[in-house]
Amino acid sequence: MFDKITDDYTIEESPDNFYIAQKKRDVWCVQQLSLKVLIPFEYNSLTKFSVGNQVYLQGKKNNGLNGIFKGDGSAVILRNIALCGT
Repeated sequence: MFDKITDDYTIEESPDNFYIAQKKRDVWCVQQLSLKVLIPFEYNSLTKFSVGNQVYLQGKKNNGLNGIFKGDGSAVILRNIALCGT
């Protein structure tokens, strides 16, 4: 499963809690309380941030690929916008 839960959050659209979990010190994922994986264990970091009352996550891989996700795990496509200092 995972080694530890490092953070948690809720989103307006869901009554569930969401958990950012860490495995093997450098692989991260997001899971629901039911242990359903929303963002798989393939990111070397996941950073939670908010814009207004919306929760987002920035995932980074060691190969240089980055992604932005909504709190429910769905991918966000950004055009000409810099978030989290990227």
